[in-house]
Amino acid sequence: MRPHPIATCSKTLAANASTHPLDVVKMKSALGALGHYAAPDWGVSQFPDAALFDAIKRFQKSQGLKTDGAIKPGGETEAALSQALIGADGEHFTMAYFCRSHLGGGAYAHYA
Repeated sequence: MRPHPIATCSKTLAANASTHPLDVVKMKSALGALGHYAAPDWGVSQFPDAALFDAIKRFQKSQGLKTDGAIKPGGETEAALSQALIGADGEHFTMAYFCRSHLGGGAYAHYA
C-alpha cells in the first residue's frame, strides 16, 4: 500500500532536529485530523512547537509505539499515521478537508 502523502516526512521530525517547514505543516494537519493536535485559533504554522511533539507522543502511545516524539521517514510512526489517515475503509483524509475545516478555506493543496 502506498503511504498517504500527508503522512510522509522528507527528514526526521524531532524536537532536537532541524525540520522542513512542509513536514511540520503536514504532520500538524495529519495529527489534527486524528484528534491528537489542536490547531490554535490563528491556524497551523510551519514552526515546530511543544504542542506538535506532545501530539506525536499521544499518537505514538495510542498506537502502542515507542513514545519518543519523533517521526522518521519510513519509520513506524510515519507508517502508523499513514494507515490511520487511509483508514480501514480506504477513505483518504485530504488536505482540502483540513484547510476548509481548520483554516477557513481559501487556497489549498488537495491530496486524495
